[in-house]
Amino acid sequence: VILPNGRKFGFPIDLFDKRCLLEGIDTLGYLLSFSAEISAYERRVNRHELIHIYDTTLRDGAQREGISFSCEDKLRVARCLDKLGVVFIEGGWPGSNPKDAEFFERARAIPWREAPIVAFGSTRRPNIPPEQDVNLLALLDAGTQVCTLVGKNSPMHVLEVLRATLDENLRMIEDSVGFLRSKGRRVIYDACLLYTSDAADELD
Repeated sequence: VILPNGRKFGFPIDLFDKRCLLEGIDTLGYLLSFSAEISAYERRVNRHELIHIYDTTLRDGAQREGISFSCEDKLRVARCLDKLGVVFIEGGWPGSNPKDAEFFERARAIPWREAPIVAFGSTRRPNIPPEQDVNLLALLDAGTQVCTLVGKNSPMHVLEVLRATLDENLRMIEDSVGFLRSKGRRVIYDACLLYTSDAADELD
């Protein structure tokens, strides 16, 4: 940094950060600069051999302190991710807030490369049929081809938070996946806390 009086101050900076600063781009902009190379690679390999990236920036990333995406922000980020070839872009939790509702409504009108927008939600509530569960109905209303369901895999969470039996929890997962599949949706199951020590008990 050079002050008007000619005095200079130096400071350390990462070489990658320096390049982005000088070129006026961020990390995503840097990756987009290789779009041609990425597309060429995708054309060379069998589609089934590719690693499919599932991006949660628009939901999980929005929970970071100081982050508040507008609907327009979310659409811009989604377009950039789509250009990169990200296969699954989690758009948010339909029905949780007006901003996410607007996002899914506007996203339906956009011709995505992979039809990648994913609606996120939870399995049905205890003792509620899936066709009457407001969360599952909101996932259908989002109009996405893919839905992600998060379920409880820790016995403690099932018993203490859901106040359900372990058998009922398994039925909740089965019923919810089956209901969405019957409506033509591809379903991804998010096994919340599956690899914690107590969750392993349920697998037994």
